Amino acid sequence: MFQIEKESPLRLPIIEKILKDSRAISLEGFSSSPGEKPKILSSEHKSGFNDIVTEYDQKVEDFIVSQLKEKFPGEAILGEESAYKIKEKPSDETFAKEELLWVLDPIDGTANYSRSYPYFCTTLALLQKIEGRFKVVIGATLDPVRNEFFHASLGMGAFLNGEKISVSAASEFQKALFVTGFAAERHTQKDLVFKRFIELTRKSLGVRRTGAAALDLAYIACGRLDSYWECGLSAWDVAAGSLLVREAGGVVSHFERSEEWSTWTGEILASNKLMHSQVLAELQRIE
Repeated sequence: MFQIEKESPLRLPIIEKILKDSRAISLEGFSSSPGEKPKILSSEHKSGFNDIVTEYDQKVEDFIVSQLKEKFPGEAILGEESAYKIKEKPSDETFAKEELLWVLDPIDGTANYSRSYPYFCTTLALLQKIEGRFKVVIGATLDPVRNEFFHASLGMGAFLNGEKISVSAASEFQKALFVTGFAAERHTQKDLVFKRFIELTRKSLGVRRTGAAALDLAYIACGRLDSYWECGLSAWDVAAGSLLVREAGGVVSHFERSEEWSTWTGEILASNKLMHSQVLAELQRIE
């Protein structure tokens, strides 16, 4: 049986090394001067024109998966690029025979990455089956451009480059800076996502739309932003970040669903404790 208090101190240095070693691969395909690129990154479309994958998404995933298999043999791994080989949407039932599951997004924010916009990350989480449901017990997110490493372990706090972090103390809309995303849902929910964006922009310091969910969650955890909401996400987008926020003193929930939050649902609202209920009420008010 995996025991977080014993395993986490042993696993985290390995996880940190794996992610930091992958940094050279992701930066190889990234340029701060996109006009000087000898060629546009080779890319393909997955579910739609706005859901792309570059050759480096696969390269980074291949490297991390190989390292995980070497360091933690026999443990299940769900990577964003390999997930498309699974016919059904991943869930607890998909990995019913597993106790531990690694969830990986090699490059979260691929559209940004492909255009040399410096807001993307690599994110990795370890989920453990507890009372029949997978829960995140270790989460790690690396920003390759800024070389910022965020990590958290269940019950042990959240950290940025080794320093403990906490969510912000903002308690009023007029002093709050929010972030959202709706790349995947803007073609289905249409007006609702824009209404929410407009209304909360009017009431706050602003609503950013940055294009990398995992990094947005890390920014909530360290207090740079105050609340984040989005639908249409996948487990690899939110697993590590959800733990970072909670371990930094924040709150994670759904905002349209009523049940307990799950890594698999694709919907998340993450905030500091002072703003969460206010933002939730506002999102639910807008129709």
